Amino acid sequence: MRILKRILTILIAVIVLLAAASYLLPRQVVVARSIEIDAPASEVFNQVNGLKSEADWSPWLGRDPEVKLMYSGSETGVGSKLDWTSENPQVGNGK
Repeated sequence: MRILKRILTILIAVIVLLAAASYLLPRQVVVARSIEIDAPASEVFNQVNGLKSEADWSPWLGRDPEVKLMYSGSETGVGSKLDWTSENPQVGNGK
């Protein structure tokens, strides 16, 4: 019984210590990454302005070769739309 009481006391002390330590952590964390692309801006813009080229560079769509892509709206720019359907849980379905 004495050992059980000691284990329970240690467990409560650890929980209280972790709860107190959580108040010392920042409320928000910002993670930022950047990459420098060695290509002219016009070439990069043409790659991302049209959704039909997204399958060539998207890391998510590349995970499932059986993904179904449906394009609608304008070819490029505002109003273009891509819907995808995949059985792979890492890709899923979306717009």
